[in-house]
Amino acid sequence: MTVKKRKTGHGKPRLVIEIPYRDRITGKRERFRQNATVQTVAAAQEEERRLMAELHEKGFLLSARQKREHLVVSPPAPPILTFGEAYDVFMRTKAITRLKFTTRRGYGVTFKTYLLPRWKNLPVTQVGFAQFNELDAELAKQGLKPASRANIQCAGRSVLRHCVNTGALEVMPRLPPLPKQGEQVLRIPDVATIDAMIAAASPHVRLVILLCVDAGLRAGEVRGARWRDVDLELGKLVVRETVYYGHRDTPKSGHQREIHLTPRLKAALEEAAKTPHKSSDPLAPNALGRVWGEPSLAHAVKRLLSKLEKESYRFHDLRHFFVTSLFKLGIGAPTVRDLAGHRHMHVTARYAHSDEASRLAAIEALGRAASKDGH
Repeated sequence: MTVKKRKTGHGKPRLVIEIPYRDRITGKRERFRQNATVQTVAAAQEEERRLMAELHEKGFLLSARQKREHLVVSPPAPPILTFGEAYDVFMRTKAITRLKFTTRRGYGVTFKTYLLPRWKNLPVTQVGFAQFNELDAELAKQGLKPASRANIQCAGRSVLRHCVNTGALEVMPRLPPLPKQGEQVLRIPDVATIDAMIAAASPHVRLVILLCVDAGLRAGEVRGARWRDVDLELGKLVVRETVYYGHRDTPKSGHQREIHLTPRLKAALEEAAKTPHKSSDPLAPNALGRVWGEPSLAHAVKRLLSKLEKESYRFHDLRHFFVTSLFKLGIGAPTVRDLAGHRHMHVTARYAHSDEASRLAAIEALGRAASKDGH
């Protein structure tokens, strides 16, 4: 309730309207407080509704005294923020409410490495086409790939777009197009490599590998999985959380998902369950029984492949193997999307890679067809 009964200095109770808010123009926390014009509950509540509508429209409130004395005859002009100030506002407001922790952390690194050194003291009204063009040229000289350059520019655009939404900028400036990103041929481990890894891995690493190749878990989801998330009797695993640098969050898509266990993953979990544990304990801990650190999972896979004298792969390539295997089995894209935990179908489509064996088989088939036609 923002309509409250307060005692005045004379001891008489008065209906007072109190509205705490953040000024949309200055970004400061404010508290509007004044006696209701008409001292009845219904009238005070109606006055409160009018004030809330005014706050929604203007982004600030003036007291009755300010209005009478005409201290402000029109809404104050939005202050011209520097890019650094706009970044601070963005990171403590929209970034917290709309972005995942992993994205916020990545944005922080991007801004402090590439954008703030260039634009921190520059007014946001002066950050436009020329500045983004010069930035991209410099990044290209440094050898950054188009995808990395595009990600850096998208971070900068997010701050400018937030300035437009809050009134710090009238319109979004015209900006150069993002660098074109060509599709890359991903290297996905074959079945023989995966089988060799599973056979040679220690129990705690083997379980991690199986969670990735048989259930499609991301690294953060492996760290976030708990024993309470698995039902061995029903043979199901629910992916509920991801852990990134100790921060717990929902999965990347924002949605939980349920995955049925393959026989070998179920067997591995049943073996792991023989070790005493609590429901809140990590499902796939490291050798010390703790949640894996951020680089540790990648290092474990790299060491294992080196031991096997196999070609090196990224940890995320195990998830690529899971998704690609589903497509090779003829599983429909909507089902693959649900199992992989993608929010949009176009993301799933990017995972529908053909592997080296499939490409070779296709060319061999084409060659046989050509030879047959030639005869």
